[in-house]
Amino acid sequence: MYYLPWVPSEAATEQGDPVNANNSCSSHAATGKGRPHLLMANKMSSNSTTAPSAAALTTAKPGFIDDIINKIPLPRWALIVIAIAAGLLLILFLICIIKCCCCKKKHKKKEKLNLQNINGSTTASLVQPDMEDLESGLENEKRGRLQYSLEYNFRSQEMKVGVKQAADLKAMDSGGTSDPYVIVYLTSDMRKKYESKVYRKTLNPVFNETFTFQIPQAEMSESTLVMQIYDFNRFAKHDIIGEVRLPLGDFDLQHVIEQWQELTAANPFVKVQLILNKKKWKKKKTGVKKSTLSPYFNEAFNFEVPFNQIQNIDLVISVWDHDKVTKNQQIGKVLLGCRATGNQLRHWSDMLANPRRPIAQWHSLQLVEEVDKALGLKSHFKLPLPGK
Repeated sequence: MYYLPWVPSEAATEQGDPVNANNSCSSHAATGKGRPHLLMANKMSSNSTTAPSAAALTTAKPGFIDDIINKIPLPRWALIVIAIAAGLLLILFLICIIKCCCCKKKHKKKEKLNLQNINGSTTASLVQPDMEDLESGLENEKRGRLQYSLEYNFRSQEMKVGVKQAADLKAMDSGGTSDPYVIVYLTSDMRKKYESKVYRKTLNPVFNETFTFQIPQAEMSESTLVMQIYDFNRFAKHDIIGEVRLPLGDFDLQHVIEQWQELTAANPFVKVQLILNKKKWKKKKTGVKKSTLSPYFNEAFNFEVPFNQIQNIDLVISVWDHDKVTKNQQIGKVLLGCRATGNQLRHWSDMLANPRRPIAQWHSLQLVEEVDKALGLKSHFKLPLPGK
């Protein structure tokens, strides 16, 4: 049984002739003049062998993929070739990814096997050196040499320091040269400093300058002669090339001394000491900063102090130069507290007036003798505390 669209003709409708109606349906289907709007069933006899028409077999709607293929303006064989090529590229890409992953795993296994033969080392030590290695590298860095002379007159208690010459200085400029000059002073009197001339674009300057210091013989053992070589810069901060520190107590000044010495850089650290009622109470210190004269510590220390004892407290901050061979040398001190004066006293007052608030301020290092003398004095006044 199959279906055919049928539209009754006017004649068949009027006369009611079913035969004419069927004929009318056939003629309209053939000419295509009628618009089908009704399906009618006709029974076929069992002996009929008529097959369904092609139109009946293609009445299903095409799929989504077929719609896309039909819209592409390429023949079907070209689309097949493109699909095969894309598949091959995808397979090659996956093979490359798998191969890379396998190589990484093999490399890691090989690395593990190699590391087992190394005692006490890690992969970090293979990639980058330890901080101790870096610091030792800075210490061993060549900065040059300085020739100097020392002559002490016991009668006039004068010491003449001769700055002769320097050799093989470290290049500080981009052109491979430096503009060196020398600063000379004693740690017992850091306010008195001498400065040599500037020598342009040279790593082997000849200074031949002499500086005179007035220093009693009794203070010689506690004083250190410092000679620092700087690179002059007209528009920026002067960079230090290196220095020579000579503890005068280690020299026999009965005769003139003239010698060469390697330039080094300081290894500074800071001690913080809390003094209660003129007695040492608590102390802490920072780490040592290797080979620098401009250290950045960024460390904080906490001291628990009863509020009723705050006016009996003195805070002494001292800067030291660490020396592995001889004893550490004290560079200078700063005293904060009721016995302080000037900026140090003002800083202490600001701290008391602003509890739980950090107050930062720069201070010039004082002579060790001055701070020790101030600590021996009695406090002549009391600072007003907040809330009183």
